[in-house]
Amino acid sequence: MDRRQTPFNGTVAAKGWETRVDAARYVDPVPHRCVAVVSELRSDPSDDAPRTSEMVNGEAFDVIDTQNGWCFGQCAGDGYVGWVRALALGPAHIIQPSHKIINRHTLLRGQPDLKGPDRPLRLPYGTLLEATDTARDKSRVDWTRVRIGTQAEAVSADETLLHEGWVPSRHLAPLDRLETDPTAVARLLLGTPYLWGGKSSFGLDCSALVQFSWGACGVALPRDSDQQRNGTGEALDDATRLRSGDLIFWTGHVAMMLDDRLMIHANAHHMAVAIEPLAETCARIEAAGGGPVLRRLRVG
Repeated sequence: MDRRQTPFNGTVAAKGWETRVDAARYVDPVPHRCVAVVSELRSDPSDDAPRTSEMVNGEAFDVIDTQNGWCFGQCAGDGYVGWVRALALGPAHIIQPSHKIINRHTLLRGQPDLKGPDRPLRLPYGTLLEATDTARDKSRVDWTRVRIGTQAEAVSADETLLHEGWVPSRHLAPLDRLETDPTAVARLLLGTPYLWGGKSSFGLDCSALVQFSWGACGVALPRDSDQQRNGTGEALDDATRLRSGDLIFWTGHVAMMLDDRLMIHANAHHMAVAIEPLAETCARIEAAGGGPVLRRLRVG
């Protein structure tokens, strides 16, 4: 079992795991949604614990245990487990997501007005929203009225607030709309800051970029690079010509090919999502002691 996807924190486990883990209690997971713009998952219930992943607003999260203002649970999307601030979660029914943000970022405004005086809320790619209305302003910009869950630090964990506003309609797509090219999604995130454990268009790591890009095309990949490396797909030998979408793995790192020469990856060398030649990257990683390429994988 991979502890990163096992709903067990050493004391409490999800029901259904009785024969696989030895827990003091087994409970029914309680469905929630992320109501923070971005919420961090941590390895332990502490702000000092390492960040292991993130969720964006609207993502589903099943709570298994609660301790001192923290909730342990499992992300419904990729099965990743971790501790999340209770204030970052709200009841699952707070919204019924119908759309997602497909722009790198968008701005949630109080009115459907391009020149409105309000201070908009910045939302990242992949945010899940409930669309309720449409409008067109004087500048002939089309807007969609949406709802998201929000939670202020000043209120208690059970006082979830519903936030309504307007976003440009062209920044939205229905949940069932899939992209056709993972490299186009990755290019959308070019220049995004590198963030270990990050998984949003505000900051992400190498495996999140790959998971993000293929996920937008309807292909579910695990969260971390070693899980992706050991996952399903066609293993490629050195003689096979690489093509767009192929994955290249090193120890602790993954990149995606744009063609047979160039690759895109979130990396600590550039501290951002960057494009560079595969050969140049291989030489740099080996020179730094990172070792050779471990696997070439064609997703499918």
